[in-house]
Amino acid sequence: MKFLLTLLLIFHVNLLSDEDSVTQEKRSYQEAKILFEKKEYQKSYDEFYRLFQSNLQDPNINFYLGRSAYMLKDFGSAISAYERVLDFDANSTRSKLEIARCYFELQEYEKAQTLFLKISREDIPTNVKENIQSYLSAIDSKLKKNSLNASAVFGLNYDTNIANRANNDVYSGMKNVFLNTLSDVNNTTADKAGLSHQEALSLNHRYNFSKDIAFKNDVVVFSKTVTPAHEYDIALAQYSPALSVLHNSKVLVDYAFIFNKIWLNSKPYMTMYGIYPKFNYLYSNATMLGFNLRYQRKSIDLATTDIGALEFTLNHRYNDELMLAFYSEFYKEKRLSGNFIDYDMFNVALSTSYRYTPMFTITPKVQWYNRSYQHEDRWFPATQQDNEYQISLSGIYSYTQNLLFNLEYSYIRNDSNLPNFEFNKQMITSNVIVLF
Repeated sequence: MKFLLTLLLIFHVNLLSDEDSVTQEKRSYQEAKILFEKKEYQKSYDEFYRLFQSNLQDPNINFYLGRSAYMLKDFGSAISAYERVLDFDANSTRSKLEIARCYFELQEYEKAQTLFLKISREDIPTNVKENIQSYLSAIDSKLKKNSLNASAVFGLNYDTNIANRANNDVYSGMKNVFLNTLSDVNNTTADKAGLSHQEALSLNHRYNFSKDIAFKNDVVVFSKTVTPAHEYDIALAQYSPALSVLHNSKVLVDYAFIFNKIWLNSKPYMTMYGIYPKFNYLYSNATMLGFNLRYQRKSIDLATTDIGALEFTLNHRYNDELMLAFYSEFYKEKRLSGNFIDYDMFNVALSTSYRYTPMFTITPKVQWYNRSYQHEDRWFPATQQDNEYQISLSGIYSYTQNLLFNLEYSYIRNDSNLPNFEFNKQMITSNVIVLF
Protein backbone atom coordinates (compact mmCIF):
# COMPACT_ATOMS: atom_id res chain seq x y z
CA MET A 1 0.00 0.00 0.00
CA LYS A 2 2.81 2.39 0.93
CA PHE A 3 4.51 1.53 -2.38
CA LEU A 4 1.37 2.46 -4.39
CA LEU A 5 1.03 5.78 -2.53
CA THR A 6 4.66 6.56 -3.29
CA LEU A 7 4.12 5.86 -7.01
CA LEU A 8 1.01 8.08 -7.08
CA LEU A 9 2.93 10.87 -5.36
CA ILE A 10 5.81 10.64 -7.83
CA PHE A 11 3.37 10.64 -10.76
CA HIS A 12 1.57 13.71 -9.39
CA VAL A 13 4.84 15.60 -8.84
CA ASN A 14 6.03 14.78 -12.38
CA LEU A 15 2.67 15.87 -13.79
CA LEU A 16 2.92 19.24 -12.00
CA SER A 17 6.51 19.60 -13.22
CA ASP A 18 5.45 18.95 -16.81
CA GLU A 19 2.63 21.51 -16.51
CA ASP A 20 5.06 24.06 -15.09
CA SER A 21 7.45 23.37 -17.98
CA VAL A 22 4.72 23.87 -20.57
CA THR A 23 3.57 27.07 -18.88
CA GLN A 24 7.13 28.40 -18.81
CA GLU A 25 7.63 27.54 -22.48
CA LYS A 26 4.44 29.40 -23.44
CA ARG A 27 5.57 32.40 -21.39
CA SER A 28 9.00 32.37 -23.03
CA TYR A 29 7.38 32.10 -26.47
CA GLN A 30 5.18 35.14 -25.81
CA GLU A 31 8.14 37.13 -24.47
CA ALA A 32 10.19 36.29 -27.58
CA LYS A 33 7.24 37.29 -29.80
CA ILE A 34 6.99 40.65 -28.01
CA LEU A 35 10.69 41.23 -28.69
CA PHE A 36 10.04 40.59 -32.39
CA GLU A 37 7.07 42.98 -32.45
CA LYS A 38 9.27 45.63 -30.78
CA LYS A 39 11.75 45.15 -33.67
CA GLU A 40 14.47 43.81 -31.35
CA TYR A 41 15.27 41.15 -33.90
CA GLN A 42 18.61 39.93 -32.55
CA LYS A 43 17.10 39.37 -29.10
CA SER A 44 14.01 37.69 -30.54
CA TYR A 45 16.21 35.43 -32.70
CA ASP A 46 18.29 34.41 -29.67
CA GLU A 47 15.16 33.61 -27.64
CA PHE A 48 13.43 31.66 -30.41
CA TYR A 49 16.65 29.76 -31.11
CA ARG A 50 16.85 28.79 -27.41
CA LEU A 51 13.23 27.56 -27.57
CA PHE A 52 13.98 25.75 -30.84
CA GLN A 53 16.79 23.75 -29.21
CA SER A 54 14.34 22.22 -26.77
CA ASN A 55 11.49 21.80 -29.28
CA LEU A 56 12.93 21.27 -32.75
CA GLN A 57 9.70 20.73 -34.69
CA ASP A 58 7.35 23.30 -33.14
CA PRO A 59 5.93 25.17 -36.18
CA ASN A 60 5.24 28.43 -34.32
CA ILE A 61 8.75 28.63 -32.86
CA ASN A 62 10.30 27.85 -36.26
CA PHE A 63 8.10 30.40 -38.01
CA TYR A 64 9.20 33.28 -35.79
CA LEU A 65 12.75 32.00 -35.79
CA GLY A 66 12.60 32.30 -39.58
CA ARG A 67 11.06 35.79 -39.45
CA SER A 68 13.72 36.98 -37.00
CA ALA A 69 16.49 35.54 -39.19
CA TYR A 70 14.98 37.25 -42.26
CA MET A 71 14.98 40.64 -40.54
CA LEU A 72 18.63 40.06 -39.63
CA LYS A 73 19.31 39.21 -43.30
CA ASP A 74 20.35 35.67 -42.40
CA PHE A 75 18.30 34.32 -45.29
CA GLY A 76 19.84 30.85 -45.26
CA SER A 77 18.83 30.26 -41.63
CA ALA A 78 15.38 31.69 -42.38
CA ILE A 79 14.85 29.20 -45.22
CA SER A 80 15.85 26.29 -42.94
CA ALA A 81 13.36 27.42 -40.29
CA TYR A 82 10.49 27.79 -42.78
CA GLU A 83 11.25 24.38 -44.28
CA ARG A 84 10.80 22.85 -40.80
CA VAL A 85 7.37 24.52 -40.67
CA LEU A 86 6.55 22.86 -43.99
CA ASP A 87 7.63 19.51 -42.55
CA PHE A 88 4.81 19.97 -40.02
CA ASP A 89 2.32 21.58 -42.45
CA ALA A 90 3.11 21.11 -46.14
CA ASN A 91 0.24 23.46 -47.08
CA SER A 92 1.56 26.50 -45.19
CA THR A 93 1.30 29.13 -47.94
CA ARG A 94 2.82 31.81 -45.72
CA SER A 95 5.96 29.75 -45.15
CA LYS A 96 6.32 29.10 -48.88
CA LEU A 97 5.95 32.82 -49.54
CA GLU A 98 8.64 33.61 -47.00
CA ILE A 99 11.01 31.08 -48.58
CA ALA A 100 10.41 32.66 -52.00
CA ARG A 101 11.19 36.10 -50.54
CA CYS A 102 14.43 34.73 -49.10
CA TYR A 103 15.44 33.34 -52.49
CA PHE A 104 14.74 36.78 -53.98
CA GLU A 105 16.95 38.51 -51.40
CA LEU A 106 19.69 35.94 -52.03
CA GLN A 107 19.42 36.84 -55.76
CA GLU A 108 18.49 33.23 -56.57
CA TYR A 109 15.87 34.56 -58.94
CA GLU A 110 15.05 31.34 -60.80
CA LYS A 111 14.20 29.53 -57.54
CA ALA A 112 12.17 32.52 -56.33
CA GLN A 113 10.31 32.74 -59.63
CA THR A 114 9.42 29.03 -59.66
CA LEU A 115 8.07 29.15 -56.12
CA PHE A 116 6.15 32.41 -56.59
CA LEU A 117 4.47 31.02 -59.72
CA LYS A 118 3.51 27.84 -57.86
CA ILE A 119 1.99 29.83 -54.98
CA SER A 120 0.11 32.15 -57.36
CA ARG A 121 -1.92 29.17 -58.61
CA GLU A 122 -3.24 28.50 -55.11
CA ASP A 123 -6.46 29.94 -53.66
CA ILE A 124 -5.00 33.06 -52.04
CA PRO A 125 -6.33 36.60 -51.38
CA THR A 126 -6.18 39.20 -54.16
CA ASN A 127 -3.71 41.47 -52.36
CA VAL A 128 -1.31 38.52 -51.91
CA LYS A 129 -1.52 37.75 -55.63
CA GLU A 130 -0.74 41.40 -56.39
CA ASN A 131 2.31 41.29 -54.11
CA ILE A 132 3.49 38.10 -55.82
CA GLN A 133 3.03 39.79 -59.20
CA SER A 134 5.21 42.68 -58.03
CA TYR A 135 7.96 40.23 -57.11
CA LEU A 136 7.58 38.40 -60.44
CA SER A 137 7.84 41.70 -62.34
CA ALA A 138 10.97 42.57 -60.40
CA ILE A 139 12.43 39.14 -61.14
CA ASP A 140 11.65 39.52 -64.85
CA SER A 141 13.51 42.84 -64.92
CA LYS A 142 16.47 41.22 -63.10
CA LEU A 143 16.64 38.25 -65.45
CA LYS A 144 16.11 40.19 -68.67
CA LYS A 145 18.97 42.02 -70.30
CA ASN A 146 16.65 44.80 -71.44
CA SER A 147 13.63 46.19 -69.62
CA LEU A 148 11.45 49.23 -70.22
CA ASN A 149 8.93 50.74 -67.82
CA ALA A 150 6.76 53.76 -68.44
CA SER A 151 4.21 55.90 -66.65
CA ALA A 152 1.87 58.61 -67.87
CA VAL A 153 0.10 61.31 -65.89
CA PHE A 154 -2.97 63.28 -66.93
CA GLY A 155 -4.07 65.92 -64.45
CA LEU A 156 -6.07 69.02 -63.62
CA ASN A 157 -4.91 71.73 -61.23
CA TYR A 158 -6.75 74.64 -59.61
CA ASP A 159 -4.47 77.39 -58.25
CA THR A 160 -5.70 80.41 -56.29
CA ASN A 161 -2.56 82.39 -57.22
CA ILE A 162 -1.10 81.38 -60.57
CA ALA A 163 1.16 84.46 -60.82
CA ASN A 164 3.37 83.25 -57.97
CA ARG A 165 5.21 79.95 -58.28
CA ALA A 166 6.04 77.88 -55.23
CA ASN A 167 9.08 75.65 -55.32
CA ASN A 168 7.25 72.46 -56.31
CA ASP A 169 3.98 73.58 -57.88
CA VAL A 170 5.41 73.45 -61.41
CA TYR A 171 5.41 69.70 -61.61
CA SER A 172 2.59 68.10 -59.63
CA GLY A 173 2.17 64.34 -59.73
CA MET A 174 5.59 62.99 -60.62
CA LYS A 175 9.01 63.38 -59.02
CA ASN A 176 12.74 63.86 -59.71
CA VAL A 177 12.49 67.08 -61.75
CA PHE A 178 14.60 69.94 -60.49
CA LEU A 179 12.92 73.31 -61.10
CA ASN A 180 13.91 75.24 -57.97
CA THR A 181 15.11 78.18 -60.02
CA LEU A 182 11.63 78.87 -61.38
CA SER A 183 10.32 80.05 -58.02
CA ASP A 184 11.17 83.69 -58.75
CA VAL A 185 9.71 83.85 -62.24
CA ASN A 186 6.93 86.43 -62.70
CA ASN A 187 6.21 86.76 -58.98
CA THR A 188 3.80 89.59 -58.22
CA THR A 189 1.63 90.84 -55.40
CA ALA A 190 -1.51 90.38 -57.52
CA ASP A 191 -3.57 87.25 -56.80
CA LYS A 192 -5.06 85.56 -59.84
CA ALA A 193 -6.77 82.18 -59.81
CA GLY A 194 -6.43 79.80 -62.70
CA LEU A 195 -7.13 76.30 -63.93
CA SER A 196 -4.50 74.24 -65.70
CA HIS A 197 -4.12 70.81 -67.22
CA GLN A 198 -0.87 68.86 -67.12
CA GLU A 199 0.49 65.84 -68.91
CA ALA A 200 3.68 63.91 -68.25
CA LEU A 201 5.40 60.84 -69.61
CA SER A 202 8.25 58.98 -67.92
CA LEU A 203 10.33 56.27 -69.62
CA ASN A 204 12.81 54.11 -67.71
CA HIS A 205 15.07 51.80 -69.71
CA ARG A 206 17.55 49.40 -68.10
CA TYR A 207 20.19 47.15 -69.62
CA ASN A 208 21.73 44.57 -67.28
CA PHE A 209 25.38 43.78 -67.94
CA SER A 210 25.35 41.47 -64.92
CA LYS A 211 23.37 41.09 -61.71
CA ASP A 212 25.44 43.91 -60.15
CA ILE A 213 25.96 46.33 -63.06
CA ALA A 214 23.36 47.98 -65.28
CA PHE A 215 23.03 50.97 -67.60
CA LYS A 216 19.91 53.09 -67.15
CA ASN A 217 18.24 55.70 -69.34
CA ASP A 218 15.51 57.85 -67.76
CA VAL A 219 13.46 60.28 -69.85
CA VAL A 220 10.76 62.68 -68.65
CA VAL A 221 8.63 65.05 -70.73
CA PHE A 222 6.11 67.35 -69.11
CA SER A 223 3.67 70.06 -70.16
CA LYS A 224 1.44 72.36 -68.11
CA THR A 225 -1.10 74.67 -69.77
CA VAL A 226 -2.75 77.44 -67.73
CA THR A 227 -6.17 78.80 -68.65
CA PRO A 228 -6.64 81.60 -69.54
CA ALA A 229 -3.13 82.98 -68.73
CA HIS A 230 -0.90 81.17 -71.22
CA GLU A 231 2.10 83.29 -70.26
CA TYR A 232 2.43 80.85 -67.35
CA ASP A 233 2.52 77.74 -69.56
CA ILE A 234 5.58 75.57 -68.98
CA ALA A 235 7.14 72.55 -70.67
CA LEU A 236 10.10 70.40 -69.71
CA ALA A 237 12.27 67.68 -71.23
CA GLN A 238 14.77 65.76 -69.10
CA TYR A 239 17.21 62.97 -69.88
CA SER A 240 19.38 61.20 -67.30
CA PRO A 241 21.69 58.28 -68.23
CA ALA A 242 23.42 56.39 -65.41
CA LEU A 243 25.73 53.48 -64.75
CA SER A 244 24.15 51.64 -61.83
CA VAL A 245 26.52 49.53 -59.71
CA LEU A 246 25.60 47.32 -56.75
CA HIS A 247 28.83 47.38 -54.75
CA ASN A 248 27.52 44.87 -52.21
CA SER A 249 24.14 43.78 -50.94
CA LYS A 250 23.74 47.12 -49.13
CA VAL A 251 25.27 49.85 -51.32
CA LEU A 252 23.85 50.91 -54.71
CA VAL A 253 25.44 53.79 -56.64
CA ASP A 254 24.05 55.46 -59.77
CA TYR A 255 26.81 57.37 -61.60
CA ALA A 256 24.42 59.65 -63.44
CA PHE A 257 24.35 62.64 -65.78
CA ILE A 258 21.35 64.95 -66.14
CA PHE A 259 20.15 67.23 -68.96
CA ASN A 260 17.15 69.60 -68.73
CA LYS A 261 15.46 71.91 -71.22
CA ILE A 262 12.64 74.21 -70.10
CA TRP A 263 10.22 76.34 -72.11
CA LEU A 264 7.95 79.12 -70.80
CA ASN A 265 4.95 80.11 -72.94
CA SER A 266 6.33 77.92 -75.74
CA LYS A 267 9.61 79.89 -75.79
CA PRO A 268 13.01 78.43 -74.80
CA TYR A 269 13.81 79.59 -71.30
CA MET A 270 16.48 77.49 -69.60
CA THR A 271 19.03 74.76 -70.33
CA MET A 272 20.80 72.76 -67.61
CA TYR A 273 23.28 69.90 -67.75
CA GLY A 274 25.59 68.25 -65.25
CA ILE A 275 26.47 65.23 -63.12
CA TYR A 276 24.19 63.66 -60.54
CA PRO A 277 25.69 60.65 -58.67
CA LYS A 278 23.29 58.99 -56.21
CA PHE A 279 24.33 56.76 -53.32
CA ASN A 280 21.81 54.48 -51.58
CA TYR A 281 22.58 52.46 -48.46
CA LEU A 282 20.29 49.73 -47.13
CA TYR A 283 20.76 50.28 -43.40
CA SER A 284 18.26 47.57 -42.49
CA ASN A 285 15.41 45.68 -44.08
CA ALA A 286 13.14 48.61 -43.12
CA THR A 287 15.45 51.64 -43.55
CA MET A 288 17.07 53.11 -46.67
CA LEU A 289 19.49 56.06 -46.61
CA GLY A 290 20.30 58.16 -49.66
CA PHE A 291 23.00 60.75 -50.33
CA ASN A 292 23.06 62.56 -53.67
CA LEU A 293 25.43 65.09 -55.22
CA ARG A 294 24.52 67.39 -58.09
CA TYR A 295 26.57 69.80 -60.15
CA GLN A 296 24.96 71.58 -63.12
CA ARG A 297 25.71 74.40 -65.53
CA LYS A 298 22.64 76.55 -66.23
CA SER A 299 22.07 78.90 -69.17
CA ILE A 300 19.16 81.33 -68.95
CA ASP A 301 18.70 84.29 -71.30
CA LEU A 302 22.17 85.91 -71.42
CA ALA A 303 23.32 84.58 -68.04
CA THR A 304 25.28 81.48 -67.05
CA THR A 305 25.41 80.02 -63.54
CA ASP A 306 26.87 77.02 -61.76
CA ILE A 307 24.62 74.94 -59.47
CA GLY A 308 25.79 72.67 -56.68
CA ALA A 309 23.48 70.64 -54.44
CA LEU A 310 23.69 68.07 -51.67
CA GLU A 311 20.64 65.91 -50.93
CA PHE A 312 19.91 63.52 -48.10
CA THR A 313 16.98 61.09 -47.92
CA LEU A 314 15.81 58.67 -45.26
CA ASN A 315 12.96 56.21 -45.85
CA HIS A 316 11.81 53.97 -43.03
CA ARG A 317 9.06 51.36 -43.21
CA TYR A 318 7.62 51.36 -39.71
CA ASN A 319 5.26 48.49 -40.48
CA ASP A 320 3.29 47.10 -43.42
CA GLU A 321 0.95 50.11 -43.36
CA LEU A 322 3.16 53.07 -42.43
CA MET A 323 6.15 54.57 -44.25
CA LEU A 324 8.12 57.58 -42.96
CA ALA A 325 10.23 59.78 -45.27
CA PHE A 326 12.67 62.62 -44.59
CA TYR A 327 14.36 64.78 -47.22
CA SER A 328 16.81 67.67 -46.98
CA GLU A 329 18.75 69.63 -49.57
CA PHE A 330 21.36 72.36 -49.62
CA TYR A 331 21.41 74.17 -52.96
CA LYS A 332 23.86 76.87 -54.09
CA GLU A 333 23.82 78.79 -57.38
CA LYS A 334 26.71 81.07 -58.40
CA ARG A 335 26.65 83.59 -61.24
CA LEU A 336 29.41 83.10 -63.84
CA SER A 337 28.36 85.69 -66.41
CA GLY A 338 25.48 87.96 -67.35
CA ASN A 339 22.93 89.87 -65.33
CA PHE A 340 21.71 87.33 -62.79
CA ILE A 341 21.70 86.69 -59.04
CA ASP A 342 23.50 84.38 -56.64
CA TYR A 343 21.10 82.05 -54.91
CA ASP A 344 21.28 79.78 -51.83
CA MET A 345 18.55 77.46 -50.60
CA PHE A 346 18.01 75.02 -47.77
CA ASN A 347 15.04 72.67 -47.93
CA VAL A 348 13.61 70.19 -45.41
CA ALA A 349 10.59 67.92 -45.93
CA LEU A 350 8.88 65.29 -43.78
CA SER A 351 6.10 63.01 -44.95
CA THR A 352 4.30 59.85 -43.91
CA SER A 353 2.47 57.41 -46.16
CA TYR A 354 -0.27 55.40 -44.49
CA ARG A 355 -1.89 52.52 -46.36
CA TYR A 356 -5.41 52.87 -45.05
CA THR A 357 -6.59 49.93 -47.14
CA PRO A 358 -4.75 47.71 -49.63
CA MET A 359 -6.07 50.04 -52.36
CA PHE A 360 -5.87 53.48 -50.73
CA THR A 361 -2.87 55.40 -49.35
CA ILE A 362 -2.86 58.76 -47.56
CA THR A 363 0.25 60.99 -47.49
CA PRO A 364 0.47 64.14 -45.37
CA LYS A 365 3.58 66.28 -45.92
CA VAL A 366 5.20 69.41 -44.48
CA GLN A 367 8.05 71.27 -46.18
CA TRP A 368 10.16 74.37 -45.53
CA TYR A 369 12.42 76.33 -47.87
CA ASN A 370 14.87 79.01 -46.79
CA ARG A 371 16.13 81.04 -49.77
CA SER A 372 18.71 83.78 -49.98
CA TYR A 373 19.29 85.91 -53.11
CA GLN A 374 22.24 88.25 -53.70
CA HIS A 375 21.04 91.03 -56.03
CA GLU A 376 23.09 93.28 -58.30
CA ASP A 377 20.21 95.61 -59.10
CA ARG A 378 20.47 98.90 -57.21
CA TRP A 379 16.66 98.95 -56.80
CA PHE A 380 16.86 95.86 -54.58
CA PRO A 381 18.47 95.42 -51.19
CA ALA A 382 21.76 93.52 -51.30
CA THR A 383 20.09 90.37 -49.95
CA GLN A 384 16.59 88.99 -50.34
CA GLN A 385 15.51 86.46 -47.69
CA ASP A 386 12.50 84.21 -48.30
CA ASN A 387 10.93 81.50 -46.15
CA GLU A 388 8.39 79.28 -47.84
CA TYR A 389 6.12 76.90 -45.89
CA GLN A 390 4.08 74.14 -47.49
CA ILE A 391 1.49 71.75 -46.10
CA SER A 392 -0.13 69.11 -48.29
CA LEU A 393 -2.40 66.10 -48.05
CA SER A 394 -2.43 63.56 -50.85
CA GLY A 395 -4.42 60.41 -51.47
CA ILE A 396 -3.75 57.67 -54.04
CA TYR A 397 -6.32 55.04 -54.97
CA SER A 398 -5.08 51.98 -56.86
CA TYR A 399 -8.01 51.03 -59.07
CA THR A 400 -5.88 48.30 -60.61
CA GLN A 401 -2.20 47.50 -60.42
CA ASN A 402 -1.57 49.78 -63.44
CA LEU A 403 -4.22 52.48 -62.97
CA LEU A 404 -4.08 54.95 -60.09
CA PHE A 405 -6.05 58.05 -59.12
CA ASN A 406 -4.45 60.85 -57.14
CA LEU A 407 -5.98 63.86 -55.37
CA GLU A 408 -3.88 66.43 -53.51
CA TYR A 409 -4.50 69.65 -51.57
CA SER A 410 -1.66 72.09 -50.84
CA TYR A 411 -1.33 75.33 -48.90
CA ILE A 412 1.75 77.49 -49.48
CA ARG A 413 2.89 80.68 -47.78
CA ASN A 414 5.99 82.66 -48.70
CA ASP A 415 7.43 85.28 -46.31
CA SER A 416 10.04 87.71 -47.61
CA ASN A 417 11.92 90.85 -46.59
CA LEU A 418 10.69 92.26 -49.95
CA PRO A 419 6.91 92.81 -49.83
CA ASN A 420 6.49 92.17 -53.57
CA PHE A 421 7.68 88.60 -53.08
CA GLU A 422 5.30 87.69 -50.25
CA PHE A 423 2.35 85.54 -51.21
CA ASN A 424 0.11 82.65 -50.18
CA LYS A 425 -1.82 80.24 -52.30
CA GLN A 426 -3.86 77.05 -52.29
CA MET A 427 -3.89 74.33 -54.90
CA ILE A 428 -6.03 71.31 -55.64
CA THR A 429 -4.59 68.77 -58.07
CA SER A 430 -6.13 65.60 -59.46
CA ASN A 431 -4.19 63.09 -61.55
CA VAL A 432 -4.81 59.88 -63.41
CA ILE A 433 -1.63 57.79 -63.42
CA VAL A 434 -1.14 54.91 -65.85
CA LEU A 435 1.74 52.47 -65.38
CA PHE A 436 3.08 50.40 -68.28
